[in-house]
Amino acid sequence: MSEDEPKSPKPRVFLPPPGFFSCKRRVEILKRYQNLIRHRERWAPEMEFTTPIEKDIPDIKPTTDPYHRMMLIEREISRLVVPVHHMLNQVGICTAVVRTPLDPLAPADDAKPSRSYDIIADYFHLQSIGTGQQRNFELLMRMLEQGIGAYQMRQERAFRDLFNPLFWVAMVVRSPIWVLERAGVAHDEQMRTLIVGIYGRLIYSLIIILLGLAIVRQGILTWKDVVPLILKHFAP
Repeated sequence: MSEDEPKSPKPRVFLPPPGFFSCKRRVEILKRYQNLIRHRERWAPEMEFTTPIEKDIPDIKPTTDPYHRMMLIEREISRLVVPVHHMLNQVGICTAVVRTPLDPLAPADDAKPSRSYDIIADYFHLQSIGTGQQRNFELLMRMLEQGIGAYQMRQERAFRDLFNPLFWVAMVVRSPIWVLERAGVAHDEQMRTLIVGIYGRLIYSLIIILLGLAIVRQGILTWKDVVPLILKHFAP
């Protein structure tokens, strides 16, 4: 396996895709994180894509000394590590890489053990142990671009969903699940699966009953004919 080849992410509990405003906010966060990394590393090919650091960190002034400037940049990067890691993994971008740490004291012919790192969570560590800083930087830039592209495409779709009545029906149907999640009832995968299963059967039963009501109102069948069909349908 190549050192840059990411591992397949573990399957996650199904979550609905983020909406229009959530996608917009996530794109802004990913771009801000990307800009902060560019200002920290200052690789020449990437500097033309940066925006002024003062827009991301108002505390930085033209008179700020370089040491304090770097401290503020790294502080903001650290604050964004967890949300950026979550955002990338949520759209299927695995951030795990395999690296071989360099040991200047070890003989050249010694086999150096490799280990797995996370390009987001372990970025500062990777940049400090001499494992190919430029390669790590370029890989991180590609991952961030992939994440930005994924959320931009989802944002376009979410904008169209705003005008789709079925989208709002789905939001209403899912609202009890959202309430249970916020209440902390669906706290783990097993409990969430159980609740979703029970709620799914309730919604299914309601649809069958409403369908039977529509058939009766249209005069196609009478309740005397419809009720046995419904009971037969739900019979084990």
